[in-house]
Amino acid sequence: MDHLVYLDAFADAGETQTMLLYNEYAADYLLIDDQRGRKIAKINKIKTIGFLGVLLQAKQAKYAKLMAQVKPLITPIAVSPVFMGATLIQMVLELAGESHPSNNPQTSVNPSQDAANHIATSQQ
Repeated sequence: MDHLVYLDAFADAGETQTMLLYNEYAADYLLIDDQRGRKIAKINKIKTIGFLGVLLQAKQAKYAKLMAQVKPLITPIAVSPVFMGATLIQMVLELAGESHPSNNPQTSVNPSQDAANHIATSQQ
């Protein structure tokens, strides 16, 4: 049986192949962080999960003994060129029980740096 995937004009070979494999193996989730790739996955009714979602599920599942905190794993990514919004990081840290809910979310010109600053502040 052919497994079709609807694409856009900017789809790359790696994303296309992973979506085809998702369908072929009837996977539970597709690990993808790219926003455009997630939109294409949604069009194809593919359930997605990102890096932060995997960390959160691992901590909340039976692997919690191996992973006491997600903050140390998020920090190197937050200071890298990979974009992760401060609001998303705050939400993940709250769900992981590693931060208090923020009553005053801030918008930053440099979201990645803001995210890194938030993590550094919440680790103190």
